[in-house]
Amino acid sequence: MALAESWQKAEVPGPLKAMLIPNPEVAASLISRSRNPVIVSGSETPKLEINGKRLIKYVEMLSERFSAPIVATSNTVRAFDEDRWRNVYSLSLAEATAKLSNPDWSVEGKNPPHDTALFIGFKYYTLWLALSNLKHYAEHLKTVSLEKYYQPHAAWSLPNLTDERWMENLEKITQKKEG
Repeated sequence: MALAESWQKAEVPGPLKAMLIPNPEVAASLISRSRNPVIVSGSETPKLEINGKRLIKYVEMLSERFSAPIVATSNTVRAFDEDRWRNVYSLSLAEATAKLSNPDWSVEGKNPPHDTALFIGFKYYTLWLALSNLKHYAEHLKTVSLEKYYQPHAAWSLPNLTDERWMENLEKITQKKEG
């Protein structure tokens, strides 16, 4: 059962909480309507595996489907290099959060500023803090959490999910639309 409550019970996000993404088609539609989305990939990305499929593959498929650059935090840039994946930029989560707070910033420097940031592959509490910062200091930015657990500080978040449901959601979000 999907819940729209913070996975970490002691954290109180305040009265403004993330909109729940009820199904993966909504997430795909949100991302598709963005002018210049960016994917921020966390330290858990190269480590996590869902039913034999590495999370990093989902991140790469997201990047390909939505033509979004990847900001690799921590050690994740090495995993993308090993996969020979391009369009990856290395920043710490603190740097990425600070730069995303700037309404004129784009990771590539030549495109329009990012209007949507997708977050995936983080430890719950580190992303919770980064999204709290962006919620208060980056009103121009739509934040979407594609994590397994509900993130109340994002603008949009997947609900609390089992591994199987999380994988199903990621599969559907990354599927290219026919026609």
